[in-house]
Amino acid sequence: MLALKRDPVLNEIARARSKDMASRGYFSHEDPAGGPLPLEKLLLENKVQYKQAGENIAYFLGPTTADVLPELSSAKWMDSPPHRENIMEAAYNLTGFGIASVKTDEGTMWYLTQIFVQR
Repeated sequence: MLALKRDPVLNEIARARSKDMASRGYFSHEDPAGGPLPLEKLLLENKVQYKQAGENIAYFLGPTTADVLPELSSAKWMDSPPHRENIMEAAYNLTGFGIASVKTDEGTMWYLTQIFVQR
C-alpha cells in the first residue's frame, strides 16, 4: 500500500475543476458541452502521467466560510460507496483538492473537487 501524498499540480487541477463548475453553473463528472471528461482533459493539458485516475466532487449551498467544507465533503463522500472506493483505493498515490464558490440568489454555492492519481 502506497502513501497518499498531496501534489501541487493536482491541487491546481482540482481548483480549476471546481472553478469550471462554479463559473459555468453545472455539477457533473461530464462536461455539459460534450467532449472529453473534464478531469481527463485537465490531466492531459497539464501533462500528468498516470495509470489510473479518479475524482470526487461535491457541492454545498449555504456555508459562509470554506473551513467547514473539507469535513462536510469527507463525510458525504465516505457515505457514498463509489466515492469511498476512490478514497480507499490503495493504488492511488497522489491527490489534489480544490474549492471554488459563486454567489447565487440563494446564497454561496461551494464546489469541491478531490482528484486521485496512480503514477
